[in-house]
Amino acid sequence: MWWMMTTVVFAQAKFVAGDAAPCMDASLGSVVPTGGQTDVPPDARLIALTQDNGCGGQGTVSWSVRDVDRDILMGADSAEASARTGRADLWLPDTLEVDTVHELEVSDVFGGTRLVQFTTGTELAARVDDAPAGVIQEAGFEEDEYSDLGTWTVSVDLAFEGFASGLSVVRVHDASTPEMPMAETFAIEAGHTTLDMTWVGSDADELCLFFVQEDEAGRDSDA
Repeated sequence: MWWMMTTVVFAQAKFVAGDAAPCMDASLGSVVPTGGQTDVPPDARLIALTQDNGCGGQGTVSWSVRDVDRDILMGADSAEASARTGRADLWLPDTLEVDTVHELEVSDVFGGTRLVQFTTGTELAARVDDAPAGVIQEAGFEEDEYSDLGTWTVSVDLAFEGFASGLSVVRVHDASTPEMPMAETFAIEAGHTTLDMTWVGSDADELCLFFVQEDEAGRDSDA
């Protein structure tokens, strides 16, 4: 679904003062599924979330899925987390065995590790066909007196399908930079939620947002 408003366009910008050292990777925060979770679709896209270190959530994690004997079934040495959202997608190359306990181990470059056990269900991830409904509730711009940029603060009301697994994600995109989500939220309970977003960007005449929901396997709905 598309929502047009003739007010603003966002432009994500990251500033590092002077000749400061490059930002370090963000550290590992949490993972989905959580420990003890059941009925995880055996074809799910798993998720690792990083903690913003002041330069965004961009970071690298390694991961593996093991059986209860701790034998590695699959994994990867590197999965990149988005600077904007701090989300790293952990794509399973094969479908897991149904109704079975597995371990997910995720590590960051600093040695931080999360280890959780989860149980797969018997049903594959259901597709989400329709895009979420979204309406811009508020949009405001505060100009920076020392540059041509400023801070935009926007509030969007979203309605979407819910998935108790926590593996479905709703993304908000600016059509001018469609490859980068402006913000996202987990679609756990069906219904409405308000998503507040802030960017550093330029003033402009028009904002065009579109909304996408990923199902539990990471497949996009229509936009």
